[in-house]
Amino acid sequence: MKIIQSFWTGKIKHISENNFGWASSKYNLISWILSINQLRKYYENVELYTDELGAEILIDTLKLPYSKVHIVLNELDSYHKDLWAISKIKTYALQKEPFLHVDGDVYIWDAFPEDLMKADLITQNLERTTAYYRKMWSGIEPNLSYIPEEFNTFNSTKNGFACNMGIVGGVDLEFYNTYTEAAFKFVDKNSDAWDTINNNNFNVFFEQLLYYELAKKQNKKIDYLFTDIPDDNKYIGFGDFDKVPNKRTYLHLLGNYKKDKPTYKAMEDYVLKFYPEYYKRVLDIFNEHTFFSDFSYNFSIRENQQLIDDFTSTVQTKEKIGKHYFLSRDLTSIGLSFQIQELITKGEDFILYKLPCNTLFTSGEFKEIVIKDRLGDDFGVPLDEIDQIVLLKLTQPIKYILLIKKLKTYLDDDVTDSEIDGFTSMINERIVFFASKKVLSIVI
Repeated sequence: MKIIQSFWTGKIKHISENNFGWASSKYNLISWILSINQLRKYYENVELYTDELGAEILIDTLKLPYSKVHIVLNELDSYHKDLWAISKIKTYALQKEPFLHVDGDVYIWDAFPEDLMKADLITQNLERTTAYYRKMWSGIEPNLSYIPEEFNTFNSTKNGFACNMGIVGGVDLEFYNTYTEAAFKFVDKNSDAWDTINNNNFNVFFEQLLYYELAKKQNKKIDYLFTDIPDDNKYIGFGDFDKVPNKRTYLHLLGNYKKDKPTYKAMEDYVLKFYPEYYKRVLDIFNEHTFFSDFSYNFSIRENQQLIDDFTSTVQTKEKIGKHYFLSRDLTSIGLSFQIQELITKGEDFILYKLPCNTLFTSGEFKEIVIKDRLGDDFGVPLDEIDQIVLLKLTQPIKYILLIKKLKTYLDDDVTDSEIDGFTSMINERIVFFASKKVLSIVI
């Protein structure tokens, strides 16, 4: 099955003019680096459908490793720039063989299941349309002059379904011909409303909801990568970089994940560690070299590994903390939480210590630890009572087994063995969590 991606820049003249839903346009490009490079680990051929500026950015400048590029999306420039899903619809319509379209905010650490790749219709998962969808639709529907009949069911029921299309495709090209024609009709017949409605929200309806309703109308079976059915605005775990590749092999930074600072910073760190040469090209585009200007760094995997190897020997010497420290810390943190979990599972001891430069912030009963970011983009992590107790015991490096022993003294004398186990599991979860947030590190 052919693997494809699409990127329509929407008539902008420079990539910085549109952040494409991300905290900034820089992270959009970092996402594309990770998405295509992870796909190429498992698929020899991945084709890109884009416009002239998209090709200039992704291919000529970033040099992303697509096997083939189709510059065909400039013909969409008459559409409103926020109708980003129209480029996906166009790309589906161009396919002449079975395909799987993968969004640029989707990353994989394993090939897709073979049986899934043989299915007639494929999407990421089914989702419930809750009040979140209804609120968006209530702001759009009154302005529309044409609504497909497939929406009758959605309009008449309180709760329905839609398909999340982080991935979409299959072998039933006849359905895609019908679907894309219906989607274009839905959008085109409402062109007079483009300047009055929220087009970002409109995308959801002519792409995801129409897809589900049309498939249901035609009695088509849809196969899903995930069988869980989340609510439309409650996707949990799809941004957990600390769990790849061992516990999660698929991430999708949909919706609010794109503006969640810990999540997009984790994505950035991952790309810097494993794809540093591509990361440098992003910095070149935005002229963001300030952090690296004071020391020599050649953006190589080999140098990254050296920084990681040197980290534990310098981290506790505060006078040595500088830009090298923050870079080393960020690279070392990737995969650390899983390493800790493995040590705990195997019953192996290790030394835990609290990383310097993070700051405790208190306002009334609210407490958080502010994580110092290497680029000055700091973020806070809220602390509950257990968190505060754990961090209090880590004023000095301490062996894990001794830490657990000390923390158990907070329990009542009459607690059961199962309660002790539950308490220990909770502490382990917090240790792993703080390691992923660059609060804790270890020495083996």
